[in-house]
Amino acid sequence: MIRQTYKAKVPEKKKEFPEAEFVEITRSKEHVLSPTWDLYNLYKRNKNWEMYTKIFLKQMEAQACKDEMKRLWDLAQTKDVFLVCYEKDGENCHRHLVISLMQARFGNGYCNLEKRHCKHAIFEGEAKERFRHYPNNEHIGFSACGGEYCPEGKPVTVEA
Repeated sequence: MIRQTYKAKVPEKKKEFPEAEFVEITRSKEHVLSPTWDLYNLYKRNKNWEMYTKIFLKQMEAQACKDEMKRLWDLAQTKDVFLVCYEKDGENCHRHLVISLMQARFGNGYCNLEKRHCKHAIFEGEAKERFRHYPNNEHIGFSACGGEYCPEGKPVTVEA
């Protein structure tokens, strides 16, 4: 299962999930699934999450990002994989967007992650196209964490 946590909680999570893999998707580690420094600094200055989300999701269309998401998704079919960065739970964070993209690209179309807060991604491109038509022709997206808006793993509507 794909999970997420932040740096300060990693020791605790390693005790709880001793067989899990922890992947730090931070800019400081130069991980392909982290935002560019320019985008990170822009967000820190203007705090515009919608703008950040649109730019970040566009960056994640790069083939190297898609390949890494697929690698992590496949690994998560056999063991717990935690995406790790510095933002605390409940804060806007790219790891929620990455999980949402992975769920949209490779999953069954439903949230099944473990957290209880939600951030919604506005899907563009491939992810939006894959889940554009659902019952009632709703535009479907996924909470990043299976939280309040979809506690039973049901699809959630996202503004298109």
